[in-house]
Amino acid sequence: MNMRPCKRTILLAAALMAALSAMLAPAVSSAQGQRVFFPLQPTSRAGHWDFYAGPTVLMSETVDFKGGSVIEVDDDLGLAFGFGYNFTDQFTLSGEMSWNSVDYEGLLASADDPPGDPRRLSGKIDVGSLATVATWHFSPGRVTPYANASLGWTWIDTNIATGPPQVGCWWDPWFGFICAPRFSTVSEEAWSYGLGVGMRWDFNYRGGHAGLFRIGYERKWVDLDNTIDTPGFDAVRIEFGVRF
Repeated sequence: MNMRPCKRTILLAAALMAALSAMLAPAVSSAQGQRVFFPLQPTSRAGHWDFYAGPTVLMSETVDFKGGSVIEVDDDLGLAFGFGYNFTDQFTLSGEMSWNSVDYEGLLASADDPPGDPRRLSGKIDVGSLATVATWHFSPGRVTPYANASLGWTWIDTNIATGPPQVGCWWDPWFGFICAPRFSTVSEEAWSYGLGVGMRWDFNYRGGHAGLFRIGYERKWVDLDNTIDTPGFDAVRIEFGVRF
């Protein structure tokens, strides 16, 4: 199986361009033309809520399963968003949700005796996660590095049918009585946990409102059944948000 370096390069280039554009953007001015962003000044995160959202660039990963089967997950662009409460200027506790729909290729090892040739497969898996994230900011200033740790729950839908389609009928509010085939698919749920590092920038914009920008790297482990080791997945995250 061949990796797809071209797609990874495009995704990383897009992420870096977005981050560079945000960091090099000029400070927003007030109606009187006064600058309102001073990076070295302390900010007042304590006692405020953060809401943030942005893209995640998931890196390709190979997952080895018991029995010899192998799955290679492709690079992917996903979405994450969350709410966080700043207990102090340096400690934040957040709830996050993320979503990816990822292409994959794989080899299924034969269980026959003697074993036959492996079977190739490919498709798309849908992955969603809910997590609690604890973040420590190393400085109370407007620009600060941070580190975080997360614990959550991940569910995976392989989109592989478990049997033949079943026809279901219902009353649609727009089309009336309709019938269509439905498939049951193989899915799994598991605990997940991760570690991350990055940079945060707090800024003010017109009207005295507070915003934030973050770029970071994280590694998340998913405690899947039937894998040889607990698989880990790397991602770059870019987030924009507001503080209120």
